[in-house]
Amino acid sequence: ALPFGLLVHGNADEKKDTLANRVIDYLIETGSYVPRIERTFVPSPVHRLDRNTTGIVLFGKNAQALRTLSVLFRENAVRRFYTTIVAGTLTGDLHLSGSLARDESQNRSFVLKEGSLQGKRIETIARPLYAGEKYSIAEVELITGRSHQIRAHMQAAGYPLVCDRKYGDAAVNRAAGRKIDCHTQLLHAGRVTLPCVPEPLPRLSGLEVTAAVPLLWKDIQIALFGKEIIPHGHE
Repeated sequence: ALPFGLLVHGNADEKKDTLANRVIDYLIETGSYVPRIERTFVPSPVHRLDRNTTGIVLFGKNAQALRTLSVLFRENAVRRFYTTIVAGTLTGDLHLSGSLARDESQNRSFVLKEGSLQGKRIETIARPLYAGEKYSIAEVELITGRSHQIRAHMQAAGYPLVCDRKYGDAAVNRAAGRKIDCHTQLLHAGRVTLPCVPEPLPRLSGLEVTAAVPLLWKDIQIALFGKEIIPHGHE
């Protein structure tokens, strides 16, 4: 699982300590990847998470596995569930659809009006896990997988992610910041379910992978809700 603050791939500021490099080191140590034999392939992530989003990232250990899983992700056949804390009282399921436009210069996505012929189609389902007076915990399922989809879609629906500086509500974030260390979105990729997987990975068919929310969620939940509702894992 991707811990808070760790990049999947390197950037100009950090090129060595990344999730990809940690996975490669682990596979070399366990003998699952031997660079001198696999000269034309490097184990790679099948999908990505937004910066500062924590949780599950699937990797392909060999070229066949990477190709197979990548096709399933492109076809939106893999079910992906995220845990998040949003502003507002979410008491019922939300089934959201629409279109998403992207402004690369701002690294920002925009939900377009219903019926727009522009942008890419998006579909998101949000289910309340706990509804408080000011904040709620939700499990969000990505039906489609677009950049910043959850953050933009929930904001457009009136339930912005708490502490999300790019898509969140400034007043909500200021209020939350008086209780918690509020600098980035509270979003965790906690559950992934694979469909019927073809060769060479049929043994993975129906597999569900889970990861508990990070340790830092404990104090956040106590500050916002008065108790820990979603059990945390250990980092």
